[in-house]
Amino acid sequence: MNQAVRFIRFNLQSQREFLYMKRRYLKDFNFKENCQVLDVGCGPGDITRHGLLPLLPKSTKKLMGVDISSDMIDFAKQFHQDDDRISFERLDIGTSSIPSHLLQSFDHVFSFYCLHFAPDLRKAISNIHKMLKPKGDMFVNVISYQYLFDIYEQLLNTQKWHPYVHDYKSRMSPFQNGKNYKHDFENVLGDLGFIISHCIEERKVFPTSRDNFEGLMKAINYVDVPKHLEDEFASEQCNVMRSTDKVFIDEYGEEQYHWQYTLLTAHAFKR
Repeated sequence: MNQAVRFIRFNLQSQREFLYMKRRYLKDFNFKENCQVLDVGCGPGDITRHGLLPLLPKSTKKLMGVDISSDMIDFAKQFHQDDDRISFERLDIGTSSIPSHLLQSFDHVFSFYCLHFAPDLRKAISNIHKMLKPKGDMFVNVISYQYLFDIYEQLLNTQKWHPYVHDYKSRMSPFQNGKNYKHDFENVLGDLGFIISHCIEERKVFPTSRDNFEGLMKAINYVDVPKHLEDEFASEQCNVMRSTDKVFIDEYGEEQYHWQYTLLTAHAFKR
């Protein structure tokens, strides 16, 4: 469970963003009574249990968290499955066959900082559609552009890191190099049978310390760098950011890494 522990420790970005979404969108969310809720890409389960569950009506029947990582699900079951309404299950949201017990089972589906990891975003959204009950709704956010892939592009030309980053584009969001992320995502939702309530695009910067930045890079590890090279690879990514003026010195003389990304937040109903 080391990966899950590391993710919780360093992934301050998703924790901060959840608080932002709670204030802006979720505090007045229209939850159904006796609802069944799904959290796609729950990771270690901390936000599912301590962020999402307290927002739900007391009559909620079920809150299920799913994730592709067995390590994350094992951690979530051990530390966050302490309420009769909550459960965790391993599921690849990009699967070609959704288990029958999950089909048309949920009134609300949430996904925070997950779907941009899916190799086939359209398939992932289609599967969410299949798991929603008629008239059910989906609230998701997707990173459409993130600076991480610009770093990989620079490391592509280095002899040492080329073997690990040469196929990085296969892991990119389909919107990474697009010109109109919002329009493209709305088209995906519409094509798959959703009625869009809102879809908002925001350009963001996440300032973080060097230690936290390196920890987050090792926790995510998009390109499966071997464990014995993790520290060196994270340090090299820091060097790239420093060379492109993404690093600033704060009032205490410490380096702050300004992580740039564009976030799409959408709320949509199943027809």
